[in-house]
Amino acid sequence: RVFRWRFGVGWWLVVLFGLPVIALVLGLIFGGSLHTADLGSALIKQLGSILLAVVVINLWEETVWAGFFQTRLEARFNFVVAAALTALPFAGVHVPLLLLDDQVTPLSVLIGIAGLVILGIVVRLLMGVMMRAALDSVLAVGILHQIFDASNNNGGLVDSLLGGVDAGNMTQLAAVILTVLIAAWLLWRRPGAFAKRQVPPPDSRRQIG
Repeated sequence: RVFRWRFGVGWWLVVLFGLPVIALVLGLIFGGSLHTADLGSALIKQLGSILLAVVVINLWEETVWAGFFQTRLEARFNFVVAAALTALPFAGVHVPLLLLDDQVTPLSVLIGIAGLVILGIVVRLLMGVMMRAALDSVLAVGILHQIFDASNNNGGLVDSLLGGVDAGNMTQLAAVILTVLIAAWLLWRRPGAFAKRQVPPPDSRRQIG
């Protein structure tokens, strides 16, 4: 599933453009402005960064999170519970980033951890619905993960194209909206899309030695 790329062209468009386009539209709705100067060079620069991060980091990260951890939990629990349980260690590995702030206090760390857990749940739900939509392609969620990071970070894709609003807030809200839209489509077109996964039982054949 890591290199599975054969799924609908429409879903590829969702993976590549859904999140940043929704974030940009939200930014304009909330009073932001679109930066069109040097648009081509900015997009080329961001594309290179996204491709590098996918190959080096995100594809392998999602091989663990989506491909193994979350998928296995979906065989034991319902879809939402599996995403929430995955979000806990997923948020945990990002906790050290909270210590990079200029002013770190116990209260700021606790607030930061709560924020990471909430954001982690949003991200894991998004990756979960994308897995179901894209025929369990880990490649799809690896790319989507990096597009989220590139859109959410300062100086990233959305931030470089949008002014006057917080790109991170727009991206996080866009992630919620995109998750709801994908889930609604799946429930409409694929009854039972969020049923528990079926994990093959262990090989019961006796070993002869």
